[in-house]
Amino acid sequence: MNPSRVDRLIVDMLREHARVITLVAKMENLRGDRLPDNIGVNMQCWLDAIRRVQACRREEILNSGNRRSHPLSHLRTTDEKDMAALAISIKELIKVTRKARKGMYIALNMTLPDEQESATKTSK
Repeated sequence: MNPSRVDRLIVDMLREHARVITLVAKMENLRGDRLPDNIGVNMQCWLDAIRRVQACRREEILNSGNRRSHPLSHLRTTDEKDMAALAISIKELIKVTRKARKGMYIALNMTLPDEQESATKTSK
């Protein structure tokens, strides 16, 4: 079975999440202090949303295998339910990903030195 777009989305999101978590750790090290808790909460919500999409996709695959052995009367309703659940979970993933990226932008601004501080350091 070839991977679908949803499968690729899940893998890409998991990779991006891993990179972002590494980046958060580096920013905390650079700052010498922890980032605000809401950034960590956003990262966890993002991972949870990825896992929900993954679970919906897994359920869709299992149901498509079960449909082959059952009569066609249940085919359409089960397929529509699976697609609707997957669409809702992807929509939620988009929202949570956007929120996590906004949090990363804020974390970046908190990590970078202020312009006034860097100007006084270079003038000395």
